[in-house]
Amino acid sequence: MKRFLNFVSRLLFIIAVAVAFILLGILVVRVDDLAKQVAALSTRMHGLEQGGAAQPGSGSQGGAPSKTPTRTPTPTGPTHTPGPTRTPTPTRTATFTPVPTPYFIVNSDWANVRKGPDPEYPIIDAIPRGEQHDIDARNPSGAWLEFCCVKGQRGWIYAPLVDVNVEVTVIPTVSATPTVPPSPTPTPTNTPTPPPTPPLVPSPGCDPHNPLGEDCDCGDFSTHRQAQAFFIAAGGPDSDPHRLDGDRNGLACERLP
Repeated sequence: MKRFLNFVSRLLFIIAVAVAFILLGILVVRVDDLAKQVAALSTRMHGLEQGGAAQPGSGSQGGAPSKTPTRTPTPTGPTHTPGPTRTPTPTRTATFTPVPTPYFIVNSDWANVRKGPDPEYPIIDAIPRGEQHDIDARNPSGAWLEFCCVKGQRGWIYAPLVDVNVEVTVIPTVSATPTVPPSPTPTPTNTPTPPPTPPLVPSPGCDPHNPLGEDCDCGDFSTHRQAQAFFIAAGGPDSDPHRLDGDRNGLACERLP
């Protein structure tokens, strides 16, 4: 058995050596072929370099035709070189900011509206707190503002009584300030002249100083005060023996001055 194993081992070794030689031979053949191909390629490249270096019109020693280089035509005329490109500067567009419409809001309980920018002008009406109106103009000092309308009329209001949404200086000024109207001259009134008081004609037997005397009438007294004193002294208003209180209201001879 041992001999058999030795025999097999030797046989395998021989086979391995034979396979190695075969592979080595194949490798040597491949390397030789590759060397030949490299040599052929090198020879070809060398020939191409010599052919490119030959002068035009001269023959080669090996009788191979020479290659004539192709001439590139030279362009005629001036060559235009483009200059740098200018980038246009953007144009600025002005931004328009609209001016708000001026208006006021009453900030007091009531504000008088007058016909002109002065306290001497007559009052058109009074407007309450919180009421709003557009402003048309102002007087030169800015103390009075003109607007429309109250009771169908243009009016003026005192600026400290209202809140304005813009600066007063941007509100246009009226071209001319109205003058303060002159104070009206009172018209003389014809006072009617009272008719003359007819002279007193005492009743027969009447004594204005004696309420307990003879009967007296209203015509016996010059004033209501005199008649009233006589009436009280005679027992009025509970008693009216002289009948001076005709409507029984406690006043004697009411028609007397």
